[in-house]
Amino acid sequence: MITKNQIRFVKSLQQKKYRNENRLFVVEGRKNVAEVFASDFVIQITYVSRLSELPDELAEYEEISSKDMDRISGLKSSPGILSVVEMRDLAWDGSTKGLTIILDDIKDPGNLGTIIRSANWFGVSRVICSKNTVDLWNPKVVQATMGAIFRVPVFYNTLENVVEKMKDNNVPTFAAILDGENLYDISFSDNLAIIIGSESHGISPEIIQQASNSVTIPSFGNAESLNASIACAVILGVLRR
Repeated sequence: MITKNQIRFVKSLQQKKYRNENRLFVVEGRKNVAEVFASDFVIQITYVSRLSELPDELAEYEEISSKDMDRISGLKSSPGILSVVEMRDLAWDGSTKGLTIILDDIKDPGNLGTIIRSANWFGVSRVICSKNTVDLWNPKVVQATMGAIFRVPVFYNTLENVVEKMKDNNVPTFAAILDGENLYDISFSDNLAIIIGSESHGISPEIIQQASNSVTIPSFGNAESLNASIACAVILGVLRR
């Protein structure tokens, strides 16, 4: 059973303002709910309209009607299970060891989610976002990660500070730009950071200048550019070759 006030409350979490006020976000779908349950994130409540979607491990839930699930779901077609989850702190802890992805003002939630998913696949240690990058807890971001959001540490910080910290720790930073060094000619180390820019403006000139290196995915056709998430995946694939 779910009340009208609870329906309004869960629905309000589709908006950043109310997510931040309540420090809560929404996770939908069997796979994503199972992933959050297996992580150290805290689930406040789970609503289920189709028991077949319930992960075996999840014992605490509220059963509701399909009509009410449609009301609280942010998706066009409700997956039948939704959890309200507590946010966690996104302040960067200063760690630099391993492979880091740095994102400069990524605006599209699908791109951010896909980048996090790729980061999980390729064993990235952390993703650090500029403060103007799309909200991590945006439902479209959460959905696009396919559970990777609960396995890859994601932080937000001022990128100038991040790149400077990398430099202080002798971690090379590679800015992905159109006229950098050919990706296929570079020998990468285990400790490094890849900087990916926004979909429309790329990496800011200040960050390009601050980066220690630049890298380009060579084009073999006549496309103007690559989608940010695809560019990131290509670079990670070559890097892990």
